[in-house]
Amino acid sequence: DEGNPLLTGRSDVGRPYWDHTGYAPVNTPYEVVDAGRWQPAILDNGYGIFRTQQFITPQYGEVLPFSLRKPLPILSPPPIASDPANAALYQQQADAVLAASANLTDEQKMIAELFDDKIASLGMSALFQSVVQGMSVEEFVHYDFLTNLAAFDTGIVIWREKRHYDAVRPFTAIRHLYGDDLVTAWGGPGQGTTLMPASQWRSYLPVADHPEYPSASAAFCAAHAESSRLFLGTDDLNWSLDVDAGSSRIEPGITPASNLTISFATWTEFETVCGMSRFWGGVHFEAAIAPGRAIGTAIGARAHAYLQRRILGTP
Repeated sequence: DEGNPLLTGRSDVGRPYWDHTGYAPVNTPYEVVDAGRWQPAILDNGYGIFRTQQFITPQYGEVLPFSLRKPLPILSPPPIASDPANAALYQQQADAVLAASANLTDEQKMIAELFDDKIASLGMSALFQSVVQGMSVEEFVHYDFLTNLAAFDTGIVIWREKRHYDAVRPFTAIRHLYGDDLVTAWGGPGQGTTLMPASQWRSYLPVADHPEYPSASAAFCAAHAESSRLFLGTDDLNWSLDVDAGSSRIEPGITPASNLTISFATWTEFETVCGMSRFWGGVHFEAAIAPGRAIGTAIGARAHAYLQRRILGTP
């Protein structure tokens, strides 16, 4: 059967849990050698303690998936706008991130925070549907296994593509383009939109510790949505969350200024907004979203087929 080492004899036995890929970033946290490649960020814990990122688990892309065969070709088209040789496109996508940062709404901020927390977004949406559908314990086990399998296999493919392209994050591109020139953007917690040196720009969401392209969150949400649609037999979701004033993790006591409700009528709306939330949050260029969604959707369908073969006893 596809991807089952017990049946095919294929196995990951003998591979270490630590990174065995030999990955090393081209750029350091302090110097950009190639403005098209990923740069580890310098992170502040808020109490004056700093650390530098490393690409977390690049070996994840080498793990044996359950629902698809390896090896697969690289599935995403090259991120041409992330190549500084394409100067106009490179600047255009960086400027789009700055514009989104300058015009962040309270709703966009809270949606970005929601999807940054995969338990609160993916986990709770699945739990909500299990209650609405009146699932039995067995049905819930099937559904929970399915959505987690879809995410696991999606992550393998996404991590392999991230390592392949090793693409630049917005914070590096913006600082590379504008240095200490003034830009208009979100100025940090409680600062609103302000004028600042580009070298001090920061994304609304904490920047993740792996290369930018394609978007992992867009892929995870798409895999979750597609596997849910197929399992439940409908695109309907009808999930709403009430967000209290001042409940933001990033701007506590400030955002949102008043109570608001976040609603998703369908799984399609859920995955679409999830992808855009990474752009609003400043951690992705918009071009990273569609390839991530395409991969997640395809693997969500494969995960569902994998589950159904086992439910039917025809693996």
